[in-house]
Amino acid sequence: GQGVLLGIGDMTRPDIWLALAGVIVITVLLVLEVKAAMLAGIVFVTLMAWATGLSPQPEAVVELPSLAGTFAQLDIAGYFHQFGRALPVTLVLLFVSIFDTAGVQFAAGTQAGLISADGKLPNSSSAFFSAAFATTVGSLLGTSPVIIHNETCAGIQDGGRTGLTAVTIAVCFLVTLPFAPIFRAVPAIATAPPLVAVGMFMM
Repeated sequence: GQGVLLGIGDMTRPDIWLALAGVIVITVLLVLEVKAAMLAGIVFVTLMAWATGLSPQPEAVVELPSLAGTFAQLDIAGYFHQFGRALPVTLVLLFVSIFDTAGVQFAAGTQAGLISADGKLPNSSSAFFSAAFATTVGSLLGTSPVIIHNETCAGIQDGGRTGLTAVTIAVCFLVTLPFAPIFRAVPAIATAPPLVAVGMFMM
């Protein structure tokens, strides 16, 4: 939007219509109970965007993964030097991570039918610990907080009920590392439709 972070989009743009088509494709596939409906929607929109020139195609297929520029790039001395400024930001990130993890945990647990009669999610402390541990390790690797994300609901929608779902996804991420050029070329209009669908699940 103009002058604000969020505003009404320009509905004359073809990429917006392609993203909406992706939402429709995913919704139809979900109604038909097609497995991997989310992935199919992403692939559909991506291929259409590449074919129509709305998004550039990948420049390469494979490349060697590298942690250069991100691994252990911590400025501890700078943090304490600017402690007055850094502390409020730290607290904001801490509480956002905690409440985000708690909220998604409860929503995903509700969707999976795992909430107990007294309204609690069994073993939730283990989920909090894993998110905290992953965030700590992830920060050393140069990534954003590794918390439970809304995309978990997509796995639950396709039948996932245990941590094996997350382990499978992690292995898939590892396999895709050499193919980063392809995944970098996936446009935002292709990844937006699944998030809209996940939002519908949570509603």
